[in-house]
This record gives sequence, C-alpha cells and structure tokens, in this order.
Amino acid sequence: IPKPGGGSCEVFIRWESPPHNEIKLNTVGASRGSPGIAGSGEIFKDETGNFLSAFTNAGHCSSMRAELKAPMVGLQEARRCGYRKLITHMENNACISLVKSESLTSNNLRSIIDECRTLVNDFDGEVRLEHCYREASRAADWLTNKGVVENSRNTVVFLAPISGLVGIFLDDVIGISIPRILNN
Repeated sequence: IPKPGGGSCEVFIRWESPPHNEIKLNTVGASRGSPGIAGSGEIFKDETGNFLSAFTNAGHCSSMRAELKAPMVGLQEARRCGYRKLITHMENNACISLVKSESLTSNNLRSIIDECRTLVNDFDGEVRLEHCYREASRAADWLTNKGVVENSRNTVVFLAPISGLVGIFLDDVIGISIPRILNN
C-alpha cells in the first residue's frame, strides 16, 4: 500500500512455510548494550508449520555476535537432527553477507563467522541462508528475548511450544500477517 509522498509503503509480512520436504530455521540474536546481555533464539518448523524444536540461550556479547550465534546454534542442531534441506531465515543482512562471503574477516567476529561458514559448507544436505523481517520470525524473536531476560548461559531446548510461544506459533500456522512500513 503506497503511502502519500511516495517514500514508503506498507507491506504485510507473515511466516511462510518452507517447500515440501524442507525444514525452516528462523533465528534471531540481540544484545542489550554493545557488548551487553545478549540472547539468541532458534526455532525449527516443517512444511506444514509443525513445531519441531526451539532453543534459547544468553551470554554477554555484541549484537552482531548474538546474531551470528543464532544460526550457528541452529545449524549445529540441524546437523544433529539429520535435517537434509534447510532454509535458515535471519533478520540481519550484514550477518548473512559475512557468512556467505568468501573473503577473510580480520575482526573479533572471525571465529564465529568461520564456524558458521564451516557448518554451512560441511552440511550433509542443502542449506540456504535468507533474509526475513522480524515480523516473519516472531517466534525466534520471542525466544531471544526470553534468553536475554532469563540470562541462561546454557542452551535451553524446547520440544513443544511453551506458554508465551503458543499464540505466536498459532499465528504463524494460520498465516496471520503483520504490517510493516518499508522505505522505497
């Protein structure tokens, strides 16, 4: 929906199921401060939107490190579960570019970027890293905030949607769209 003045438009965004026989991994990482208390959330769903598993954890790092930790944890779990076709949705385009890039990184993120690259390159199947907006990854965002609030340094695994996550999960399954203003 174009807005008056032409500089932006409203779009409706929702979680989209992956193609047949593929698994979707939504990841989010965030930090309160730079560095600060940080968390990441990861959630796996199948082509029909079925909840497979979810994870949350926390630590103390920058937001970029937290954003990169989320797919790293998710890819490690995908490998452990034996998933063969994985679509990994991330909100941070810069992190996607860092992992996909062939160039060497000489900053303090190098080790985690290298780990993500290794997990993608050595994955026993197909992995695609794609951008999504926060509205399409509300469940992972909720898990991230849970990790930050609880400040659990261990990875917490959920094998079923927990109390605060159930509503978001159901919204995703039935296709509830959330408006977002995009600049042209």
